[in-house]
Amino acid sequence: MRLHRGCQEAEPRRTCSLRYQRGCTEVNPQEGIAAPRFLISAWREVQWLTAFGEVRSLLGDYYICVHFQVLAGGPAELVVILDEDQIVAAGFAPVEKLAAAAGLLRQPQRGEVADVAKAWSDYLAGDLAALARPRVQQSGSPVQELVWQELREIPSGEVWAYSEVAARIGHPRAARAVGAACGANRIAPFVPCHRVVAADGSLGGYGYGVQVKQWLLAHEGAVMAS
Repeated sequence: MRLHRGCQEAEPRRTCSLRYQRGCTEVNPQEGIAAPRFLISAWREVQWLTAFGEVRSLLGDYYICVHFQVLAGGPAELVVILDEDQIVAAGFAPVEKLAAAAGLLRQPQRGEVADVAKAWSDYLAGDLAALARPRVQQSGSPVQELVWQELREIPSGEVWAYSEVAARIGHPRAARAVGAACGANRIAPFVPCHRVVAADGSLGGYGYGVQVKQWLLAHEGAVMAS
């Protein structure tokens, strides 16, 4: 039995694990290279996690497999990005801008989003409740997520003030936070931040331009303050 330098004691048929010497390494069968055993073990664990989808769940909004479609009609072309059957980004902007805002790992590929396309077509045809049908997914702060959920409760044809939304989510003094959450909304118009206006009834801001907000509200028959 032979001891490697630095080892105080060795058992038969074992080598020192304090140095990456021969006997302290394994050959990764997929890569064909020698590496310390702990690295090979870690790599195998990552492979196992990937196989069961755990890596994807840990990434949160950083989706791996997404596709998009450009929908015509309305005030401008509407780009919708989906991860499987959930909308993760949508808006009247180029797909590159929406993907970056959603924090996607790579650019989505063009594909079919039949259910969402039908919802948009139905909305344009007068079924104003159709925007609430598609499933959506976006993550933010606790207050932002409360606001986004509440926005989907605003009936078409109505407008709520930022302060009203704040009161409805249990934070009556958070009108500015509501405005910030509307500005951070990545799934317009399916999360209808266009239905939130200033306390005096004026339109307020909109990330895709006030003209787009005006068109959407006019299409829904919302009554605005003069």
